[in-house]
Amino acid sequence: MNLTNQDKDAIVTPFTPGEIEQAIRAGGRKKTPGRDGLTSEFYEHVWEISREVMVEIINQMFWERHVTLRQK
Repeated sequence: MNLTNQDKDAIVTPFTPGEIEQAIRAGGRKKTPGRDGLTSEFYEHVWEISREVMVEIINQMFWERHVTLRQK
């Protein structure tokens, strides 16, 4: 597989708030992606107050390749 320079840059760039928000909005309605019972509507509702923390946590999980049992 040949990657463009733009693809290569995207692979080594931290997730942006916009990318994470887009992923949240793309989630199924009234469905929970995990066992915590929190729907994508919940994350949309709290996005403005949780954005900075969510971006930090998601990037930390990705870059350090470590997910706690609670995060799973």
